[in-house]
Amino acid sequence: MLKAGTISMALIFISCFEDLPVVEQPQVVQAVGVSFNVAGDGLVLLEGNDMPRGSVGALVVTVTNLFREYMADDEQIEVEVRMFIKDHPERSAVVTLSRDELKTIGALSHGVLAIAPHQTITMQKQWSHHTQEGVSFISHVVSDGIEEVTVVTSSGKTILAYPVHLMTQASIKVFKSRPTEYYPANRKMYKEFVLYYAR
Repeated sequence: MLKAGTISMALIFISCFEDLPVVEQPQVVQAVGVSFNVAGDGLVLLEGNDMPRGSVGALVVTVTNLFREYMADDEQIEVEVRMFIKDHPERSAVVTLSRDELKTIGALSHGVLAIAPHQTITMQKQWSHHTQEGVSFISHVVSDGIEEVTVVTSSGKTILAYPVHLMTQASIKVFKSRPTEYYPANRKMYKEFVLYYAR
């Protein structure tokens, strides 16, 4: 289709293209993301049994509507986040999220999920920060002889903590009729996060 403002001479020949099929360009209508609920320092404080305090370190999954219209369909929130310690894929964890973890008020009503134009919905879930075998990530790095590093918290306090490099991948589905999205989009790649664990 010719855009507004095209010179008038070109309009003379518009009939020449009337019978050509319209080629629709694929359009990305939603963006997905995965992160951890930590401040800029990446610090996760652990309590008894190396469990996190409160919601710090929780997984956060987002879906953003990039389209200019509402996206609405039957809800089918199925999220799976897989992660492992860098260079040790056998030290892994899998966290699943469902509609129970949806935190965006008003997005879900009577089984229908609706996302306004340019709106982001959020799902959040605290997890054990342990591998599937029940060993905490911090225990692994301590046993490997990884040294503590100094972390300056957002409040200016200095804390010694163990860095853990987590390689992360996720499959994210929120609408029944839409296909599963992947993060990162290239399913052969992983997103690296660094969390700092302190007991």
